[in-house]
Amino acid sequence: MTDPGTAPPPHHPPPPWVGAPPTHPQAVTAMVLGIVSIASMILSCSVAVTLPGGLCGPFAIWLGARAGREIRREPWRWSGAGLATTGLVTGIVGTVLFLLAAAAVAVFLALFFVGLRETGGLDDLMRVMAR
Repeated sequence: MTDPGTAPPPHHPPPPWVGAPPTHPQAVTAMVLGIVSIASMILSCSVAVTLPGGLCGPFAIWLGARAGREIRREPWRWSGAGLATTGLVTGIVGTVLFLLAAAAVAVFLALFFVGLRETGGLDDLMRVMAR
């Protein structure tokens, strides 16, 4: 117990809470764009989402690399390195799938028109389109 004439011990406030830094917003965006690019390539057989999904991949690569660089440069300010890496990797995979799909479509169209030309069907097709 303290004497009635003495002041109580000073109250010290608790130390400030130091938590993890916030997640870098571009890391989240890169991850979402990368996942969208892969999902659109998977769904492209049944839904016409190949082109928008193919365009998401390069943006995911760019944002993932940029966010990862900023997180490594300022780790006390940003977290989310795993999200940035996920966005980078899924963006690469989505872009490669898009390029493979575009190459397959180009080969298909080339073979289709070569076959039409060889059979004489190209002239018939041009006549029908000219009407």
